[in-house]
Amino acid sequence: DRKEAVDALGQALNVPRIKDSDFNEVTRGLAKCMKDANVAVVTQAAQCIELLAKGLRQAFAKHRPTVMQPIMDRLKEKKQTVADALGAALDAVFSSTNLADCLEDIIAYLSNKNPQVKEGTMKFLIRCLRTTRDVPSKPEIASICEAGKKLLSESSPALRDGGAEILGTVMKIIGERAMTPYLDGLDDIRKTKVKEFFETAEVKAKEKPKPAPAAKAPPASAKKV
Repeated sequence: DRKEAVDALGQALNVPRIKDSDFNEVTRGLAKCMKDANVAVVTQAAQCIELLAKGLRQAFAKHRPTVMQPIMDRLKEKKQTVADALGAALDAVFSSTNLADCLEDIIAYLSNKNPQVKEGTMKFLIRCLRTTRDVPSKPEIASICEAGKKLLSESSPALRDGGAEILGTVMKIIGERAMTPYLDGLDDIRKTKVKEFFETAEVKAKEKPKPAPAAKAPPASAKKV
């Protein structure tokens, strides 16, 4: 019954644009589905969240607090199809909001005890950094880099690589010179790894270089008498 209900909802939401109205009950119901024992219900509910977020666009932002944490809790799911659906739902939620709104939850889940949740959150943060059009503020950069550096000391190679990729992607956004203080305390091997990710990272937000100070006009040469 639950699976049929989310299937029917998915069909109803599968439209290019959705007019904003009261979707509070729907989003609460979908958030609840994230705890379902049946992975088919979880997958379909994640797809419904994705469709609703894409349809409502910016109007979905107010529902982010309802659905985002339940989706991230379910990232513990090992089955790839479920993980893909959850990741796509998170991406759609992110596209209706911005990095500043999502960052607190992301940073919190990066220190989750479950390695699957940690890895899913890490991948989500990397995707957010690649697609955000806003350069993060200094405090946001500091907390992202702090989280990235913590991942560098994880036992899992995937998490260590992810930490380096987070730092490399931030470096691509703010530039090598601005990134230097955030790499303090890292050994050369880790710095090299970060640099490798920096070189291949593709981002949409770029810190604009400050304009060079205008050159002073040369003093007018004294007229010869």
